Amino acid sequence: MARVDALRDGSIRDIVLGNAGNEDAGLVLKFQGGSPKLYVGGVEAEGPSAVPEAGDTLVIAANYNNVTQQLEFWNSKANASVTVNVAAADFSTAAAIFIGGSNNPDQYMDGAIGEVKFYQGRMSPAAFAAEQFALTQKWITGSPVTEFTSCVDGTFANGTLTDKSATGDDDNDGISNLIEFAVKDQDPTVSNSTVGNYSGLVVTFLKRQEVPEVGGINYVIEHPLILV
Repeated sequence: MARVDALRDGSIRDIVLGNAGNEDAGLVLKFQGGSPKLYVGGVEAEGPSAVPEAGDTLVIAANYNNVTQQLEFWNSKANASVTVNVAAADFSTAAAIFIGGSNNPDQYMDGAIGEVKFYQGRMSPAAFAAEQFALTQKWITGSPVTEFTSCVDGTFANGTLTDKSATGDDDNDGISNLIEFAVKDQDPTVSNSTVGNYSGLVVTFLKRQEVPEVGGINYVIEHPLILV
């Protein structure tokens, strides 16, 4: 993750990280000409159209498959990737990896680096997409949450709730607002005999799953050691 405070002159590259002073070898990630660019073994991958501006926070990710020799390069501002071919090789150099600059003191970025992650080996497409989502959520969008309080403030089949507390039970079915919130497809204004199914000594119910994702609730099932 990189936050851009200002873009410097394009002739002096804004280096995010790298293990080489130029892009002819090794690994170099930078902003140049306004675009995110990644150089691996001298091959350039230029991010899809998404010119960083001062104040932007970007998640930038790359995934290399040495078998197919394809390098995928993605950035969160465009929310898109570009794929280029890079011949398999050893991209390490004698230099260490510099963050926010390089071994050339004239090459650096004006901003901040929040997190850098390296994985050993290639990631599956699903794992790569999941990592993009997780880092964007962590650094840019925040975790989406549907809270209990916003739920009980809503309008239901039989109107709004009088008692909006967790233990409230406007429909007098013996099932609290919190339980009706936690279980899928329940309405706290409609009386229900149960919030699940009981069959063959097995109790089942569906957890509430929404987009955005429900947060702030843990599911714990308690049962006696001996059922009578």
